[in-house]
Amino acid sequence: MDTDKAVENGKILFQSAENLMQAALDLDALMESIWDLLAEETFLGGEMKDSSHADDNSGNDWITPIYSANGEVRGKGKGSPRLGTITYVVRLCGKGSLLPPLPNWPWLEQASLFVGWHKLNDYWGPEDFEPSEADNLHHRGHGLWAYRDEKDRQDYGHFFALPLFSLRTENDLKRFIVTPLKTLFQADDLEAVVKEALREVPVLLPSSG
Repeated sequence: MDTDKAVENGKILFQSAENLMQAALDLDALMESIWDLLAEETFLGGEMKDSSHADDNSGNDWITPIYSANGEVRGKGKGSPRLGTITYVVRLCGKGSLLPPLPNWPWLEQASLFVGWHKLNDYWGPEDFEPSEADNLHHRGHGLWAYRDEKDRQDYGHFFALPLFSLRTENDLKRFIVTPLKTLFQADDLEAVVKEALREVPVLLPSSG
């Protein structure tokens, strides 16, 4: 590599790192605001608590591909059962090599935020949105995605994804995250509510719709 090319590449990397460092405060505030808003809500009569889950990486520097936070929803009162889990993940870029053929996922080439939940004893992990999971993730329609077990072909967790820069105000967080999440988490029949729940949310869809 000649000197001019080396200098050019160094400048590009420097500016990229500078942009991310400048964005770090906004990203930290975003994650904290989402947590605060979700903690104020009830889901199926339960409240969201800190899960202290191993996948959480809050407090890490923002020069990292993915940042996640997990909470568990428990009924009110001591010893109340867990009603499910909630995860939100910021994916700034991919964790691994994006070698073709790639799945038809709209978040592979842009910074995105995932809002996911399980009704079982499980959590979404940062690796779950990578091409390595192409056999498991599928689009349920209207911006709702699910993890389908390869053996029994059952959906065990759901999520929707948003362009990161669609979340600019606290009102955006309430309209695009908290309100639809609450509706979907509490639904007995997701197909009956998903279209209306995500109708005004700028969800990411596969290119085929």
